[in-house]
Amino acid sequence: MKIVTNPSSADVYYSLYYAYLNKPRMFKTEMSDFVGKSLNTISRHVRKAEENDIIFPPQLRLIMTKQAIEYMYFVKVSDPVDCYPFLKESGAFYVCLSSGFYNLMFMSYTPVDITHLSQYRDTFLSGKRSDYMVPMVPRQTFEKAYEKINAKLKIEPEPSLLSLDLPKGIPWSEDVWFLYHVLKYNFRLKYTPIIKRYHISVSSFYDRLDKIKQQTNVYIPFYPLGQMQYTIFHLLIKSRFHEFLVDCFSEFPASSLHCRVKDFLFSRVSISKWTERTSFLKLLSSMQHLGIIEDYETSLPFESDSFHPGSPCPAPSP
Repeated sequence: MKIVTNPSSADVYYSLYYAYLNKPRMFKTEMSDFVGKSLNTISRHVRKAEENDIIFPPQLRLIMTKQAIEYMYFVKVSDPVDCYPFLKESGAFYVCLSSGFYNLMFMSYTPVDITHLSQYRDTFLSGKRSDYMVPMVPRQTFEKAYEKINAKLKIEPEPSLLSLDLPKGIPWSEDVWFLYHVLKYNFRLKYTPIIKRYHISVSSFYDRLDKIKQQTNVYIPFYPLGQMQYTIFHLLIKSRFHEFLVDCFSEFPASSLHCRVKDFLFSRVSISKWTERTSFLKLLSSMQHLGIIEDYETSLPFESDSFHPGSPCPAPSP
């Protein structure tokens, strides 16, 4: 059954999303002023947004530097579930099971070799990732999104690959690394309970927090209809036009995430389950026909897990 969000509620959800973008740790009293709704209305919609996976808590993602690198692997195995124990022990911090050309995607802070496992079949792609590009979710329909994308396709784009150049960055200490993982998937956690639970002095906590803010970006997953109302596509795209493709995919009215691995663009794109999947696949074919995409593979993620903290604090670069 299709769930239709009430237009007035949709207004509030978008306003909450914009509030988080403006200030991820904005208090509800501030949100009330920002959105122009009563505190009770804000509290009710925040609760509904979280219960229905419309807006997820603001999350932290590493800025890639020589001091802290994330590796991404896209592989084919006979049984991805059997690989979990080895991956967890080997320092993987994120594992995603999927159906498609590859059926296992995982991420780690150090290189991981799984080729010796009996389940291993093939590696489609592996390497360091670039910084994530996370476009702001626009307030428009999918129909309007396709209209804008088709207009863009009439103009020949300039070649542009996402950068894999890594700045030096700031060395991580064990205590800062630990706090990053505490806050990684919910940057709205209250600070006082963390300080008490882990016996951190207030001054030390805020000193660590300042270092974390310098080395991370904030990511706010937003699915206006609720995440279950979308098909999530994982795309690995061979193309000379990374920035143009990200610009096109950013027209879709739900969260997307993009980065580069070697010469491929990895895109996580959310498409409405009800009417848009065929249109999206046709769009990819059109882009390939126009030469914007050389080749691509799609995979549909269906289960994922993260491990805390996944790996020891990265050592300073030599």
